Amino acid sequence: MENNTDESLADKASTSERDLNKTASSGKNVGDVKSLAVLLGQGLTSGDSEKIDSVLSNGDVQTISATLNDLPITQIVPLLKQIEHRLKNRNVHDIRIWVRWLQYIVSTHMAYLSTLETLEDDLKDLFDWMRNRTSQMGKLCSLYGKLSLITEQIERRVNPHLFILQEPVALFEEDNLSLSESSEELDDLEDESIESDDDWWDDEEIASGSDQDVSGKFT
Repeated sequence: MENNTDESLADKASTSERDLNKTASSGKNVGDVKSLAVLLGQGLTSGDSEKIDSVLSNGDVQTISATLNDLPITQIVPLLKQIEHRLKNRNVHDIRIWVRWLQYIVSTHMAYLSTLETLEDDLKDLFDWMRNRTSQMGKLCSLYGKLSLITEQIERRVNPHLFILQEPVALFEEDNLSLSESSEELDDLEDESIESDDDWWDDEEIASGSDQDVSGKFT
């Protein structure tokens, strides 16, 4: 009788564990999200990697957002450190889920993180990892753009029939004429102004005026 009782308890324990793992992997309703937040909080408090991994393996954006909203604010930095540890030490090619968690952590708790004076020291390794990953990204994007431009130019020369020359919808010739006429008018005005300046700066008039002033003084 006792053996049957032990077996039934073991079955219930294994069933509850399977249900918990199923909850961590699915996370489709409010109850599941609450369970994920509780499970993640327990994992962060005890340092249980299995519990943390079971939650971080969920890539549904709504579930991630809801879980982060239910997670205590004091566990945000420990969660960031756990993700940073996985990014640096796990030999995994696809890290999109962890990066997605990072994005939602920063966007959801930006106000809280910005108030932490020790944030740079606490997340120094994470910042270094991000800088190393993105240090050459600007140069690579520039190189990619130049290569695309060169490839397009070569393609235009090799297959010109693939690129249809786009004819202008309308030609505004009157505007061009008016612009030329206006430019001519401006030139005429400039010439007139130059002539007037030359007339104003007449040495003979200045000289005659100065002679009159001098003779007037002596008379």
